[in-house]
Formats: sequence, structure tokens, C-alpha cells
Amino acid sequence: MSEENFTTLIYLVNHDKLISRLAQRLKSEFNELQPPSWVRFVKTSVGNLEPPSDPDWWYVRAASILRKLALKQSLSVKALSYQYGTRWRRGRRRERSVPGSAGLIRRILQALEEAKLVQKKANLGRTLSPQGKSLIESVARELLQKQLEEQPNIKIYLEAIKA
Repeated sequence: MSEENFTTLIYLVNHDKLISRLAQRLKSEFNELQPPSWVRFVKTSVGNLEPPSDPDWWYVRAASILRKLALKQSLSVKALSYQYGTRWRRGRRRERSVPGSAGLIRRILQALEEAKLVQKKANLGRTLSPQGKSLIESVARELLQKQLEEQPNIKIYLEAIKA
């Protein structure tokens, strides 16, 4: 499958469903992605007031990082940190945007590297490994087939991807 068709496949599938299904697969199939014990207490950004309320947020963030790497081909920790940033409400002062926690992103990327889903490229940051690409592709195709059963009019797009 060409890189263009792979990206088109990722864009065709609903991103919320892709990330949630990918997070389920990461949790059930990859023991290397076990979250550390301190994950329950940590905030994901300086601007957040509390830690995430979802107990499986670690897997959701890992799935989201995999999707971003599939779309952008390569990203650094700093670039991902800015993408996961939020606004910091500072009382009466003007709010400003702050980046997400680079330490959390780095830990998740290291866990994804241990699971052989992500690999480092010199001077490019992290990219998807062939195993990571095939995982995302299989989940996306599964969701696209389900979407095709619900909405038969998207069959045109599916035929374009198969080519």
C-alpha cells in the first residue's frame, strides 16, 4: 500500500472511533505499554487543574500519538508537546497557551518503542515502524468495513484505496 493510500485510509475513518479502538487493542495486546504507577496523579499539562478522569487515558494518548505519527510521518517530542497543549487560565490575568507535558509524551513514545510500534530516525524524531503501520491499517480497515455496512455510499472511496 502506498503512503498516499495509507494516509487517505486514516482520514476516511472517524478519528474518535479509530483512537478508541486502537487504545483497546494497545491495552489488550501490548504488555510493554503498561502505565507507570504514578499515572493516576499526574496532570497532562501545566494548564490543567486536575489529572484526567478516564482511568485508561494512557492508552488513549498512546493511540492518539500513533495516529498523529501516521498522518505526519515523523514528529519530535517538542512538536507533540505543542499539539497536546492547552490554555492556562491564570485568574484575572490574560490566559495563554502552554505545551503539554513532554515527559509524559516521551515516556509513552519509549513504551511504544519497546512494543516495536515506533522507531527513532536520526534528526527526524519518531516515525511509525512497519508493525505500527500495519496495526493502524488493520484497525482502520476494520472500522471502514463497519462504516461501509452502515453507509454504502462510501464504497467509491474504498475502491480508490484498494487501487
